[in-house]
Amino acid sequence: MQVFRTAILLVSTVVALFLSCGTEPLSGGSGTETVNTFAVLCDGKPANGAIVSLIDPHSWLDSIGQKASPVLQRTVADEHGRFSLTLPESNRPYNIQIDHSEQGYFVESVRGTDLEDDTCRLEPFASYSAGFDTKHDITRMYLSGSAYLASVGSNGNFYFTGVAPGRYTIVGVSGAPSPYRVLICGSATLATSEAAVASSLNPEYGRLLLDNFESGFGPTALGGITPELWWYTVSDSGMYYWKRSSGTWRWSPYEGHSFTSLSTVDDAGGGSALRFVAVLDSTVVSPIATSGIFFKDLNPDGIDLSEMTGCSFSARGKGTISVRFESTGLDTISGLYSAYSYPLVLTDQWTDYFISVDSLEIQYPVFFPDLYPWSKESRHILRVEFEFSKDENNLEDTLHLELDDLYLEGVGVEVLER
Repeated sequence: MQVFRTAILLVSTVVALFLSCGTEPLSGGSGTETVNTFAVLCDGKPANGAIVSLIDPHSWLDSIGQKASPVLQRTVADEHGRFSLTLPESNRPYNIQIDHSEQGYFVESVRGTDLEDDTCRLEPFASYSAGFDTKHDITRMYLSGSAYLASVGSNGNFYFTGVAPGRYTIVGVSGAPSPYRVLICGSATLATSEAAVASSLNPEYGRLLLDNFESGFGPTALGGITPELWWYTVSDSGMYYWKRSSGTWRWSPYEGHSFTSLSTVDDAGGGSALRFVAVLDSTVVSPIATSGIFFKDLNPDGIDLSEMTGCSFSARGKGTISVRFESTGLDTISGLYSAYSYPLVLTDQWTDYFISVDSLEIQYPVFFPDLYPWSKESRHILRVEFEFSKDENNLEDTLHLELDDLYLEGVGVEVLER
């Protein structure tokens, strides 16, 4: 009976993961919708003359890659702060950016019905500056999901001024006409009136930054340009995941009792890192504790990592963590249990790791592993995960992983194209 319950649990986990990635049914049709609402300054006065931009977060990266404006529509608030927007598809979420003289407003993935019931209250602008200390051909920088743009000077520095507070991924583009390339440089959460200065940005096109956790452990650094992506944690007792439609974390309980949690901690360089804690329950036949990023809603077939040379990250903790790459093929035959993985014994000191694809080995149970070679499965990767398993750790121990600066090496942002 316990084995049967475990099997049911695994099926439920996979289904819940699928549902967690924004696949809940949408109400209403796909026709246009006109929204009328108001923008006010932080003191409550109408934001007369504020420029309002409507942006589709799902096409933002494509627009940047095609040298096109990401703004679908612009309008200006009247003397009462009133403005009107026509949404091309009424059941899709959009980003709203509002800029006044010294105040702004930026919100991600909001639907028209939410705008009708809510007045947009502006806050004092933030600013963001950074630079590159290595050779590069990056000429322009963007703040994800927005219309904010900055040029890179000859000294490698760039400055964003007059930015609405919010969570952003820092995106760079090359100036070369061919190839015209886009890269993920970092992420930042900008607070009201903050003058943020960043360092250690990524200037390399062949390194895909999954997350540096400078924006917390909610939507990943990639979540700013692909709203489908965020972190989750799963155990035999339940799943903790980000619900995009409400912008909150949700907990879905199961039958087991293994404990998991996610939080942020200080990293070694004055920033933040992910902290994943787990306790494997000794009374469960197959206790599990996993945290990771799920790509299925971005692409049902998974993302193509066939050109990846490995992954790199900084980590410390207690226990043995398995770094896992699960494909559509392995997911079909064995659910969460099978993946290409590498076991890593954590220490209490921050350490930089590089795990090459040659060191990844297919995980039991796969009865015919030759049918699932990495050369084939790497073209359809569904998840990147970090797992504490019962086979490599002591049950009832408090296990933890602190993770920072997670990169996929040898690939660029193009692998996220739908």
